[in-house]
Amino acid sequence: MSAGGKAIEPVSTRLFLAVVASAVFVSVMTGSMVNVVLPLMRAEFGASAAQIGWVITGFSLAYAVSVPLYGRISDFFGVRRVFTVGLLGFAAGGLICACAPSLPVLVMGRIVQAAGGAAVPALATVAVAKVLPPGGRGGAMGLVASSVGIGATVGPVVGGRSGNSQAGGPFSSARSP
Repeated sequence: MSAGGKAIEPVSTRLFLAVVASAVFVSVMTGSMVNVVLPLMRAEFGASAAQIGWVITGFSLAYAVSVPLYGRISDFFGVRRVFTVGLLGFAAGGLICACAPSLPVLVMGRIVQAAGGAAVPALATVAVAKVLPPGGRGGAMGLVASSVGIGATVGPVVGGRSGNSQAGGPFSSARSP
């Protein structure tokens, strides 16, 4: 049943689960993929270890503070609307990071990305519980939980591949020829 009390179609259920699981996967993956490219970022921006640590610390703090807030905010504005705003914030933060000319801008982008991305796992389980009937929630919750684990596992691999790719990228000048 949907939040409005109507039963949802099987195709709609699959699409809903694909969107939620993909969003959770990407949100979690981006949290862990940056860790392996920190040395490249440090060289690119000429930063100290303490300075580059703010890339991870800023993300972690913003994420930790934002997760509990999204549940309460969604009570007032609805899960779909808050989830969408979170995804937009996540994407905006990613764009800021991709275009960051300096370390402070990169840290700001990671904070924006975390503040938006925290809505995704926080509201994914709420959305599943509100949209699916009781008999269909177990498998859906398992899919969401699996997306978290897979995203955390794949993140460092993707980060390492993108940091070491021959195609260039934002940290290509930090590599030796």
